Amino acid sequence: MNQINNQISHICVKNDKKIDLVLFKIYKTKYNKMNCQQIKLIETELGLELPNNFQNYSEEIQELLIKYLKHLDTIERQAYTIGKRHLGTSFNVVKSNGFLNWKKNQK
Repeated sequence: MNQINNQISHICVKNDKKIDLVLFKIYKTKYNKMNCQQIKLIETELGLELPNNFQNYSEEIQELLIKYLKHLDTIERQAYTIGKRHLGTSFNVVKSNGFLNWKKNQK
């Protein structure tokens, strides 16, 4: 595990501390779930909290969420943070207009 963490640290510095989907694949465990430490590392790199139910989404949706959150500008990041804080567990970024429009434009 230390070897993987060293690889992750090296890649993070190499890519100017921006999360990469290659890192996302490294974070996966053999049960296709991420532990809390791995999620916190992604959140730190993104500068945003991941959705509360992030682990319950499929790998495809998880990858899309990371890409979406990476692309948000300052105002969109603030709106995401406020929505997540105020709506709590009822907040669902996957069903949000911003995510759905972004996803549609990705195809």
